[in-house]
Amino acid sequence: MRQNQNQKILRMVELAMLIALVVVLQMVGGSIPIGMIPLTFSLIPIVIGAIILGAGGGAILGFAFGVVTVIMTPMNPILMSLFQANPICYLLIAILKATLSGFLGGLIYKWLNKVWSGRYKYLSITVA
Repeated sequence: MRQNQNQKILRMVELAMLIALVVVLQMVGGSIPIGMIPLTFSLIPIVIGAIILGAGGGAILGFAFGVVTVIMTPMNPILMSLFQANPICYLLIAILKATLSGFLGGLIYKWLNKVWSGRYKYLSITVA
C-alpha cells in the first residue's frame, strides 16, 4: 500500500512540474513567430508528459496549455480577433485542440511502441 501511495505522489509531482514548465514556456514566450502563427515550444513538455505519464497525463498538460492560451488571448491581436468573432467556438477550439494534442500524443506513442515492439523507441517518441 505504501508503494502505491508513493507512486501516486511521484506522478502528481511529475505532472505538477511539467504543468509549471508548460505555463512558464507559454507565458514567457517560448515560441518562434513564423509568419502570423507562432511555433510554440510548450508542446514539447506536453508530449514528454504524455509519454511518461500516459495519455491522461498528456491530456491534463494539454488542458493547462489551452487554459493559459485563453488567458493570454488579449495579448495577441490575431487570437483576439478570433475571440471577438465567436467567443464560444474560440474557447472550445483553443482548449479542445490543446487537450487532444497531449492525449493523442500519448496514444500515438503507446501504439507505435506496441506495433514496433519497443525496437524503435526514439522514432516512436519523435513521431508522437
